[in-house]
Amino acid sequence: MTTETTENSQPRGPLPTHRAWLVIDRPNDKPYWHELTALWPARSGKGMSGQLDVLVPVIDGFLKGRLVILPAKVQPDNGDAAQEAGGAE
Repeated sequence: MTTETTENSQPRGPLPTHRAWLVIDRPNDKPYWHELTALWPARSGKGMSGQLDVLVPVIDGFLKGRLVILPAKVQPDNGDAAQEAGGAE
């Protein structure tokens, strides 16, 4: 597991292994990808853990979208995300 370091090279903790995204499909436009949180393996090793403190866009009074979890190194704007998420961007 990779550890993040501060400017004075002291470890801050492990880097996240995954990131959670809200993907809102828009008619006649590309999907909108909104990063929700970074995720770390849970201590039990049986799941993921992250903090969710986000305001997300609302369309027609309801939140409509897909939850996509990708490896932390994958960014949604680089073409790999749509393929990894199983959809077209």
